[in-house]
Amino acid sequence: STDQGSDPVSALDFAGSAAPEADGSAPEGFEIKGNADSMLYHEPGTRYYNQTVAEVYFDTVESAEAAGFAAPGGGATATADAVESAEDIETEDNATASAARGESEADAEPAVEEEGN
Repeated sequence: STDQGSDPVSALDFAGSAAPEADGSAPEGFEIKGNADSMLYHEPGTRYYNQTVAEVYFDTVESAEAAGFAAPGGGATATADAVESAEDIETEDNATASAARGESEADAEPAVEEEGN
C-alpha cells in the first residue's frame, strides 16, 4: 500500500462515484454532478446542472451525500425542515410574548369576532 500522507480524501474514493470522461462528460450511469470546490451536487434538470463543471459524478443522491456532498440550498427536505422549525419558533415566541403581556388566546378571539360585526 502507498502512503497517502496528508492528501485529502477524494470523492472518487467513495462507492457510487466516477471520474468525468476525457471530454468532461458523465460516465454512463453517473448523471449527478459533484462540484468539489463547493461540495455541492447537481441533479439533471436542476438550476445549475448545465453550468456546473463536475470534478466527480455520482450514480445516486445517496452516493453523493455519503461522499460529503450536499444539494444546493440544503435540498428540498432540509429547506422544508428549516421553514417548519422557523414557524415553530415564531409560534412559541408569539405565545411567550402574549403570555408576558398577560394576554391569552381567549382574550384575542373576541376582538377577531368583533371585526366581523
